[in-house]
Parts: sequence; structure tokens; C-alpha cells
Amino acid sequence: MPRPKNPLGNPVSIQKRGEFLDIRYYPNGVVGDPSERRWLNAKFPFDTAEEVIQTVAEQLRTSLIAHRSAHGQGTVDELHAVTTREAVDAFVRSLKQSGNTPVGTSKAIQSRLSYNLSESFGDILIAELSLHTAEIVEQVDKRKAIRSKVLRKEGTRNDICMTLGQFGAWAVSNLHIPDPFKNELAKRQQAAPQRKRQRAMQKVDREDPFVRDEQTLDIESVDPDSLPDRHEIERITKAVYWRASTGSVVESNVNDHRSNRCAIDPDAARQTSRAIFFFAATGLRECEALAAHTSRIRISQQIVRIDRQLDRYEPWDPGQRPPLTAPKHNIERNAVVWPEFIPMLKELVAYADEFNDGWLFAPTAGQRWWAAGFPNLIKRATQEQVDLGQSPWTHRLHSLRHFYASHSLAGQEHGGQGWSVPFVSRSLGHASEETTKQTYRHIISGEWEAARKGGQSILAFDDED
Repeated sequence: MPRPKNPLGNPVSIQKRGEFLDIRYYPNGVVGDPSERRWLNAKFPFDTAEEVIQTVAEQLRTSLIAHRSAHGQGTVDELHAVTTREAVDAFVRSLKQSGNTPVGTSKAIQSRLSYNLSESFGDILIAELSLHTAEIVEQVDKRKAIRSKVLRKEGTRNDICMTLGQFGAWAVSNLHIPDPFKNELAKRQQAAPQRKRQRAMQKVDREDPFVRDEQTLDIESVDPDSLPDRHEIERITKAVYWRASTGSVVESNVNDHRSNRCAIDPDAARQTSRAIFFFAATGLRECEALAAHTSRIRISQQIVRIDRQLDRYEPWDPGQRPPLTAPKHNIERNAVVWPEFIPMLKELVAYADEFNDGWLFAPTAGQRWWAAGFPNLIKRATQEQVDLGQSPWTHRLHSLRHFYASHSLAGQEHGGQGWSVPFVSRSLGHASEETTKQTYRHIISGEWEAARKGGQSILAFDDED
């Protein structure tokens, strides 16, 4: 598919071709379909001085830019007449025409952009938007700080910044201007960890200023007391099973008013609920686990190959392949499975091959947005636990990844796997071993008291559905 034309793009490039360096260019000076490019007749051996090649390329570039300007292309005159309001309208129209935006999202995006651009700063010319971006991002942060009702209406601070980033990326390819928000949003992302650490330090100061020096060093590490224990994991697994299979969390409530709202086959419900055990025994991230396929599982080697993850921004239509994208940071790895989970994993693989075309945890009850549907299933089961007076699940799915890491690092004498930091780091897909040490230093040094108290295998993996 030909790329859209970019009148302001660089029409000349230097490329390697066999044993020579050649110059490629667009004859009309406008960057567009690559098939329209031509090779310059002159060839330059590798030992040619770089200054010579650059001089020839620059001369050609100057003449092509002059040519396209003389023919009314490549000028920025039209941009001076385009306002942010018009650009936002065009951006939203492009989202609707793409057909990939969920219902209501395009309206939310237009609302965020309209309020934070034209309504707050006036209808700025798109060519001058970059002069105001620092103030725009700063105002978003200020409104969040004062808990503005308007901001809550227009979305969270992160929602707004993400929308600004999308709009800036669209402006690059469609309006041929530099991304006006790229630098400011990059600064904000770099400052986010510092703000998080600062808030944590302030909390320590408020609670007990005398222990600040001791606790500040460990603010960013995982607190063992915040992780789920074996019994909590087993309870939420059983609650999810009953919720999925009958519409209720316990058998005695099958006939109440909440039952059978989204009930599915008991075997399918068992497969879905066991995803929680799968999270805990592999340490996979949420979208990595939901994209698990039997072709990536090597039971004899106790590994799951992670080379993709579920795309949470695309629907998974019933009977179709799920939307997949590259793993986080484009890092492929082999996640190691706990040995005691292997018998259950064999059952999961057998069921997936027979009923789900190999996908371990396919969407249930016609759920298309599975990256949000699975966590919502857990939330509904948790709410019914509360309604029935049971001890509810109070953790995130990501806590199961920390659960896996902490028990993998704990010594075998304390109920853990006794694996080394480098081994666990590679299994988790951390960028460096230092990340693993920083995050789980409490657990490494203390071997996690909860594992010591357990005095048995980390998980029984024998859910009594």
C-alpha cells in the first residue's frame, strides 16, 4: 500500500547497493510511494570520501526542493491557515473512518482535545502549536493536582496525555509538521518515577519521620505483605469458576437473581479459572498469559515461549485468531514453569487443543475485549465474595507475577524454588538482573516470611471445582 505523500520530507537518501554507495531520490521532490524513487546514475565506491557523496546529495536535494516549491508543493503556507480545532476534527474523522476505534472512544478523544487545546488556550494555529505545548501539559498536571471536576469529566491525566501523543503522531504524517508534544511528554514520562518516589517518601515522613532513612532505600521494592498467599489464590480461583459456570460464587446461590447471566460450560469455566494458577506458576504479564498457545509450550522442558502478547486495543472476535502484538520491549524469552504446575498444565494444553484451537484461555460468553473482560470477571467474582461476607480478593493480576518471582527466589527450605537471581530475571523478562534485585530485595534477604510459615509446596494446584 503506497504511503501518503509528504511534501516536506527529505527527497534524497544515500544507500548501500552491492559494492557501491548510491543516491536515491524522488524525481518530483515529494516523498511518497517508494516505487517512484530513482537511482542517480553516478556510483560511489566505499572508499569515496564522505564529503564528496554528501556534497552531491545536497546539491540534488536543493534542486528538488526548489522544483517542488515552484510547482506549489512542499510549502507551509496552507498550515498557517489550519487551526487546532480544524485539525482535531480531521483527526477524529480519521479515527472513525479507520473503524478500529471502540464505540464512544472517538467522542472521548475529541472532548479531551477540544477542552485542553482550543477551549483552554484559544483556537491556536497548528503551525504555532509547538509554542504552547509545555504550557498545555503543565495545565493538565495542575488541574489534576487540584482535583478539578472538569478534568475528571474529561478523563484522567494519563488519558489526556496519551490522547495528546496520538494527536501529535497523527499530525506528523498528515500535516507534515514535527510532533508538537513529543518532547514535553517524554520529559513527563522521565519525571514520573521521580514523582512516584517523592510521594512515597512524603508518606513515610507523615507516618513516621524517624524511620525515613531506613525505609527510603526500599520504597521501590515489593513489600512481601502486599502479595497474595496460597489460600487467597485458591479462593479467587474457585470464585471465578463458580461465577463463570453458574453466575454465582458458591453452589448454594446458583438459583438466586444473579445466576446464569453469563454462565458458560463448566469445563470451559474450569479452563478459564485456572488461568489464575497459570499466572502464579509462570510469572507472565497479563496480556502474555492471555495470548498463550500450545504451540509455544514445551512441557518436557517446563518452559513457555514468549514471543508475542494479546493486543488489548483490538477485539478478539469469536472463532477468530486473537489480535497479537510484539512482547514488551520486543524482548522474546522462555518463561520457566514451576514443576508442581506441570500436571495441571498438561490438562490445560489438552483442553485447548481440543476446544480452543490451541489458545489456552479463549474469551468466554462472547467477550471480544478479552484483555479487559478477564480482569472484569475477577472483579465480579470478588464483589460477590463481599456480598456473601467472604474474605475478598484485594490484589491485582500483576501481583501474581510478583508472587511467582518471590517464591522462585525463596530457598527450598522455606517452601520456594531456590532459583538464582539471573535465572529468575531471564524468566521474567527483566531488562537487567539489577531490576530483579531492586524489586525483590526484601524477599531475597528475608526469604519471605509467608513462604517460611507455609511449610509446604507453594501451591497445591488441585483446585476442587
